[in-house]
Amino acid sequence: MTIFKHDITEFFNNLSNNIKEIFDDNSIVFDIETTGFSRKYSNIYLIGAIYKSSVNPTNITTSNSNDSVSVTLIQFFCDSLSDEKECLTNFFDLIKSHSFSRKIKLFSFNGDSFDLPFIKQRAHEYFEDDYVNSIFEYAIDSCDIYKKISKLKTILNLDNYKQKTIELFLNINRTDKYTGGELVDVYKSFLKYPDNYQELVDILTQHNYDDVKYLLKIIDILAYKFILKGQYTLENVSQNTYFDMNNNQQIELFFTLRNKYNIPTKINYRFHNIYFKFNYETTIIRVPIFCGSLKNFFHDYNNYYYLVHEGYAIHKSLATYLSTEAKTKATARTAFQIKEGIFLPIFDNSFNIPFKKDYDSKESFFLADVSFFSNRTLLEKYIMHIFKSLCKELNL
Repeated sequence: MTIFKHDITEFFNNLSNNIKEIFDDNSIVFDIETTGFSRKYSNIYLIGAIYKSSVNPTNITTSNSNDSVSVTLIQFFCDSLSDEKECLTNFFDLIKSHSFSRKIKLFSFNGDSFDLPFIKQRAHEYFEDDYVNSIFEYAIDSCDIYKKISKLKTILNLDNYKQKTIELFLNINRTDKYTGGELVDVYKSFLKYPDNYQELVDILTQHNYDDVKYLLKIIDILAYKFILKGQYTLENVSQNTYFDMNNNQQIELFFTLRNKYNIPTKINYRFHNIYFKFNYETTIIRVPIFCGSLKNFFHDYNNYYYLVHEGYAIHKSLATYLSTEAKTKATARTAFQIKEGIFLPIFDNSFNIPFKKDYDSKESFFLADVSFFSNRTLLEKYIMHIFKSLCKELNL
């Protein structure tokens, strides 16, 4: 087996602050190359990994334990299929050396479905079950980037969600032009024609090198999910008046959020009648304001009477002395009260009492009184309601 080590500290130092915060000393990015898709009959011939370690060159204790950082990309390459056990041993040793007092954050791309089950199956061929299980149960905390962003497909709106497509979305251009599947035959040629060692090894390791190196960089894409999950602060609230295509005056509410993690690529997204603009440092939410009259429908309509002349319903306890001509038993469609005011869209009953234009309308609103627009707590709660509703729709 051959071990290749590459110092990528300078590359790491030029990455975003997002990545530097998320990828810490307790993290490893990894990717494997195999001779096929079968865990039982195929082999792992290469594992690439990136790890970071804090370095104090003077060995003097200071208040800052991260005086400098060394970032290494290491590759465990099997010169023959018989090297697989040694390759796995080295990878497990790397994990154990970085797990410290807690589980290692193991970043991968589709690792939960492919890489980790493959490694586990191959490891059981060589090691005791207890040893293998201890590595996976007590040392590894998997962070599958593909799995985390796959539920953002409607937001990112890409042709597919392969790693190279994500890289292009993030303006990453790699050197390697091969796929893992194409390299299976290259590795077979390497085993068959060892005289071409350097040329073939360069091709095989370059693909893995780029996969791992740029996998570290696409950690940036997690910023979208972090914002949806509440990693922001409310910076500003404003209103805007405009005329629609029918020349009717409309009002909209703008929320400006300060992103905790900068967005790597600007995107726009529509969630029902709410618009999101994800900028690098800020996210802007544009919410339409409805001014007028809406109806609040009562679920327990059997307890209400509909007032024929007034056009709304009242509780049966208040309708006792009304003539039969003035009232009728309310139905689900007629058991409502009417309110006039300023309304904002909501998506379930968790935020406030829902109002609708009519019984069959799919849009719901809540009545916002004057104090709502100056109450920061309520404004933040409403933004959270929007994001939670979006996450629920995305099954995030």
